[in-house]
Amino acid sequence: MNRNSGPHAPEAVPDTRLARWAEHPAGPALLCLFAVLEASVFPAPTEALFVALALVRPTRSWRLVALTTGASGVGSLLGYGIGFFLWNPVGRPVLEWLELTARFEAMGRLYHDNLFLALVTSGYTPIPYLLSVVSRLASTMEL
Repeated sequence: MNRNSGPHAPEAVPDTRLARWAEHPAGPALLCLFAVLEASVFPAPTEALFVALALVRPTRSWRLVALTTGASGVGSLLGYGIGFFLWNPVGRPVLEWLELTARFEAMGRLYHDNLFLALVTSGYTPIPYLLSVVSRLASTMEL
């Protein structure tokens, strides 16, 4: 029996540029890179790439979930480190120059007072995840 036949055969994927890109061997590595960048530096299209990769080869979806979760954790640690080492020399002077220090400190207190809700919702809000990492550092929360 052909492995691509039978009741559990994968559905044919349309031959599109996205499908060809998602089938590229570097797809999972790019997904990990996006997850690290999204958690530490700037928003990246992690979810869109994940969906494309998972739709092209659904059998590897859970592996991609594990890779993305691990890479996001690494990115969070990297973001925390960036904030830890650059907060005083760069972050604080920028906030003072923008006259946002009081607002940022108020946000840090609000974040700290509602920690559980903030952590649960930080990945599902339009507020970039990086801001939640910086807020944790600014409110003197431990890792």
